[in-house]
Amino acid sequence: MGMESSRQVLVACAALLCISGTASAQVLGTFRWQQQPYCNIVTLNIVQAGSIYHLDGVDDQCGAGTAAAISGLAFPNPDGTIGFGMTIVTSPNAAAVHLDATVTLPSPSGTWRDSSGQTGPWTFLAGVGLGGSPRPAPAPVFVSGLSAGGSTVTNVGAPVNATDATNKAYVDARAPKAFYVTAVGVTIPAGAGTTTVLTLNLPAGRYFVMARGEVNNNDSAPAADTIECNVRAGGVASSMARNMFLAANAAPGESETAMGFLVHSFAAAGQAVMDCSTNVGWVAGNVIAPQLTALSVQP
Repeated sequence: MGMESSRQVLVACAALLCISGTASAQVLGTFRWQQQPYCNIVTLNIVQAGSIYHLDGVDDQCGAGTAAAISGLAFPNPDGTIGFGMTIVTSPNAAAVHLDATVTLPSPSGTWRDSSGQTGPWTFLAGVGLGGSPRPAPAPVFVSGLSAGGSTVTNVGAPVNATDATNKAYVDARAPKAFYVTAVGVTIPAGAGTTTVLTLNLPAGRYFVMARGEVNNNDSAPAADTIECNVRAGGVASSMARNMFLAANAAPGESETAMGFLVHSFAAAGQAVMDCSTNVGWVAGNVIAPQLTALSVQP
């Protein structure tokens, strides 16, 4: 350490000793500290006001085009250390950083802590800065939790990390949405053909679509009757079609549950359909309590 640097350290220590003692009102001088590990250099003018000391100065913001204003107090602590309490108004966005530092004499250096939960060496500078990266933008830390008191919290961005808060639009876009349509019963006419049982209109998106219903055969001799019920979306049939065949000795009115499902993506609004196809031997019957349900899923 050169002679001039040594002199500045001695002056700083003398000034801090004045804070810890009972010096009369005076300007103690202008001193510099670095908020390591960051490159921010704080220049403070220390002026006595009774038993406390006013701090006024600037944060050079690592040589940025604008500096940040600093104001605060220094004071002797009961444990013999010197405390610094400061507010830095960053530029150009005016976000505040609250800074607390402690110095233990005879060293003019110590430790700092800020309102974002960061901490590091509070290093007295008698010469040039020691380098480092700029201090991160201030971020509030709510040690005891956060309550908005029933008010709306606005302008919340989309989350990035797993523990980030998010906004309603983000959640709504990803929350499953259910669509469904039901009926009491649908008659399946005699003879070969296909009958649309239910139709469900859906907005664009990807869906898990399921259809179910109880197929009832009213033929008194149903040996030749067959019926197949499907769920379709965008013209694509499910791979889980249920074929029903009632044997010759089945009692009239015997029924069987038909069910099918598929996953389908609609680039634009479309329809999911439940239909039942019969052969030429089909006499009469119906689908009791059919239901067609679509649940949106993520791609």
